[in-house]
Amino acid sequence: MVLQAIQPSYGWLFGSRLLGVYDAYRRRNQPALFAELKQRVGGQRCFEHATEALNVLTRMSIVTGKDLPAFDLEDLTDYARARQANDRTVTALPDVSGSRPPSSCSQGVVSARWQHAVV
Repeated sequence: MVLQAIQPSYGWLFGSRLLGVYDAYRRRNQPALFAELKQRVGGQRCFEHATEALNVLTRMSIVTGKDLPAFDLEDLTDYARARQANDRTVTALPDVSGSRPPSSCSQGVVSARWQHAVV
């Protein structure tokens, strides 16, 4: 996988414990882009969310064989469908309406991402 010699399915990736493989993949494939993303999210309050976001992008790159900037709506839809098919769904999303102050880890991360997207 690290050498992009095989492209497993999302189902296989979801069912496998690939400790260290995602980091090795990021060091070998698009290392500058992954390093920049890791640096940008490194200061966030919720490191586990930042790590999972990097893992999602890594899984998508492994399965599609595409570089991150080449992802399109179909790639995102395929990933979401695979998560649902493998009983890996998001059960709740944080309130990003701004109607209440950030009180949870997720809220702060989403707010920070939104601020970067708007700038």
